[in-house]
Amino acid sequence: MGFSTILDVIGSTFIGGILLLTLMRLQSNASDNQVTFGHDKTIQSDLAYVAETIENDFRKMGYCADPYKITDTTKLIYKAEINAITFRADINQDSSLDKIEYYIGSTSQMSHTPNPNDRILYKRINGGLPLKLSYGITSFNLEYFDVFQDTLKLPITDTRKIALIKVSFQIEDPDAYNKKYSKASWSQLRLTGRNLRKR
Repeated sequence: MGFSTILDVIGSTFIGGILLLTLMRLQSNASDNQVTFGHDKTIQSDLAYVAETIENDFRKMGYCADPYKITDTTKLIYKAEINAITFRADINQDSSLDKIEYYIGSTSQMSHTPNPNDRILYKRINGGLPLKLSYGITSFNLEYFDVFQDTLKLPITDTRKIALIKVSFQIEDPDAYNKKYSKASWSQLRLTGRNLRKR
């Protein structure tokens, strides 16, 4: 009678220990999922904001509410590089052409974050103070195509040949969780201002 009681106690302790370890593991997984979901939600929100801003501005490329201000000799794209572009567009629809710049900073500007690859994506209008669109950009790439959808090789000396632009970028979380950075990517294969083709 005493021996079976001891076996029952040992068996119950063993099963209870397994149940306790299982519950602790479930709690840890739930915490991991909650943190990861929070990071992913923040990145997705940042990604949506940047994508919407880029789409809105790039589609206005070469547009002016006063069409007579744009002639055949008007330079609509000033600079076309792999991770920077400068173009003209009537952003505010006030019949004046604005100069819009998109470019990324260096990784040293974000040296205070654990992520070694994150940068700042800047947008500047008419040479004013740059607006920081995102602090977590790890890549911002632009590809340029002519009207036949052939790739234009860099450096592009005649920006009037540009008819289509491929924009792609990636955003990562500045802080790693379990040595992993949450990330999200966006790519628009053929993004352009319709007014570039009317020159």
